[in-house]
Amino acid sequence: QPTSKFFHPHIIFGEVVNVVNHRNKSLERCRLLSAVLCCGFLLGSLLGAVWAGGLDANQTEQLHKYISEYLSVTEQTDVAVAFGSIFWNHFRWYLCLLLLGVSFPGMFFLPVLFGFRGFLLTFSLGCFLRIFGGVGLIPGLILLGLPSFLWIPAMWITASSVPEYCLFRSVPKSNS
Repeated sequence: QPTSKFFHPHIIFGEVVNVVNHRNKSLERCRLLSAVLCCGFLLGSLLGAVWAGGLDANQTEQLHKYISEYLSVTEQTDVAVAFGSIFWNHFRWYLCLLLLGVSFPGMFFLPVLFGFRGFLLTFSLGCFLRIFGGVGLIPGLILLGLPSFLWIPAMWITASSVPEYCLFRSVPKSNS
């Protein structure tokens, strides 16, 4: 029997079929988990938009006053932001995702995490729109959209693959 990097004499036809079936099941689980994560994120985003739209005039005025005071203070002083603070703001979601993804009960909270993330992003953007009108869309997208454009796909890929490797890992047994 010829041996090469594409053919190994110890692999028999049944084992190859088991490996292919294992990969197909893995892909199906990954697609299902992605769909559930998508539903969680969209539901959280919808709730965030509805909640931001439901602010009354008094709450909107208080939020406008708070943001205006914050922006005036940051314009008057040099604000030094520590690396640890920035690191924590960006990596806390990823860390939470990894901690939830490696445990069986935590896996059921991954859609909740995505829903919460979607809620916070959409609620924040909705508040910018509510306070500043259409002009608030530009700073909202710059402050929230650019980091989310990079982090949400990274979280999605990780959330879809971490449970597969940690919980559903079942390598086909060899017949040797």
